[in-house]
Amino acid sequence: MKKIKWWPSAAALGLAVTLATGAWCQTEGESSKSSIQIKPELPAPLCSHAVKPVLPTLSWRGVVEYKVSAQVKAGRVVSMEVKSLRTGVERHVQRSLVMSLTDAVRAYRCEGDGSFEQEVIFTLAD
Repeated sequence: MKKIKWWPSAAALGLAVTLATGAWCQTEGESSKSSIQIKPELPAPLCSHAVKPVLPTLSWRGVVEYKVSAQVKAGRVVSMEVKSLRTGVERHVQRSLVMSLTDAVRAYRCEGDGSFEQEVIFTLAD
């Protein structure tokens, strides 16, 4: 599997990211087992640029799944609903992950009006 550099903040946090395509991307020299899966990775053809969520530093370990439903108007994400697909996750963990996810989705660059859905799986490990 090919190692590639990710965005600068990932290198600082030592993140590994699993993309929806199944490709394994991680920061060079890092062996973190925390990951993010996004399906689909890019809500095409509506959006041309997607931003990856940043994994917050948390002491909690486990897997959290979300379904994001977003509305786009004039090329901007104007509203979204984030639904948790797993139960039993502490509230502070949910808040941190949902904040990271909504910040990333609001930064998407889209064209026109429409809506999209994505499934996001955060895996938090040592």
